[in-house]
Amino acid sequence: MTSPTKTCSGSRQTSELTSRSELWRVPLRKKGRKRRGLTLLETMLAIAILGTSLAALGVLVRLGMRNAQHARDGTTAQIIAESVMNEVTAGSLPAESVGLSPYDPNDDSWLVAVDVAPLQEPPLPLVEVRVYVQQNLGPEMRPVTFSLVRWMPDPTIELPADNAAIVGGEDPLLLEGEGMLEY
Repeated sequence: MTSPTKTCSGSRQTSELTSRSELWRVPLRKKGRKRRGLTLLETMLAIAILGTSLAALGVLVRLGMRNAQHARDGTTAQIIAESVMNEVTAGSLPAESVGLSPYDPNDDSWLVAVDVAPLQEPPLPLVEVRVYVQQNLGPEMRPVTFSLVRWMPDPTIELPADNAAIVGGEDPLLLEGEGMLEY
């Protein structure tokens, strides 16, 4: 047979066994040599982190788009309410209560209602005009509503000339309430 040889670790092996075991043993990494590339686990972890971040960004973008749409709809409702209020104040529309009806006859996406109520405040005969604007959507879609209030002289009563001195010669149309935006 072959004679045993001494290895650097001090154990005895035959040269035949040593050469055969070295054929099957693949060194994982040599000392002092840097590895190149990524392992499969590191790659899968990086892809999972990237996917999670993209999903979170997608949710944020969707929420931002929805809030921007609500803001746009709120502004549209306010513009419609001011337009209807100006038409009532100017006398283009009668100063009388009207139930919910489409703002534009060709488009029923916005509904408008006008409520006129007399105020019991002497010495001026004033009426309170409320304009309600509502988006024509189902309740599950969170429609935008807006209301605007303004006090104005009662158009059915003619003011005598001496009542103009009570208001200081100014137009009482400047008495205006706040608008309320509801989501």
